Amino acid sequence: MGYVAFHHHPQITGELEDPKKLEELKKQLLSFFQQHHVLWIELDPLTQYAVVNNMGKATVLKLMGRKMNPLRDLRANAALAGQPLHELDREIERLNRLVHLLRYTRFS
Repeated sequence: MGYVAFHHHPQITGELEDPKKLEELKKQLLSFFQQHHVLWIELDPLTQYAVVNNMGKATVLKLMGRKMNPLRDLRANAALAGQPLHELDREIERLNRLVHLLRYTRFS
C-alpha cells in the first residue's frame, strides 16, 4: 500500500512496508480511534478516501501517496491526444458527487 497519512491529522503517518513503522502506525491509529470514538473505517477504492464513522458523523480523510482520482490523468492524456472527453468528464463528475456526498453524510 505504501505511505499513508491522515489529511487532517498529519502526525499519523507511516511506511507500511517497514514492520517497525507499521507497529507505530497501528498504535497511532488505535489512539486516534479511541480518542475520536471511531466505530468503523472503510476505504472507497474508486475515490481513495477513507470514510471514518465516529459518533454518528462521517468524516472523509484523504489517503496520501495514492491518486484520489486516476481518471484525471486519463483525461489529461486524452486531451493531449485530441480524444473526446465527455465520457471521462461524466465519470469524474460522478466521482466528485460521491466524494461530496460522503463528506457531508451523517450515519445513524
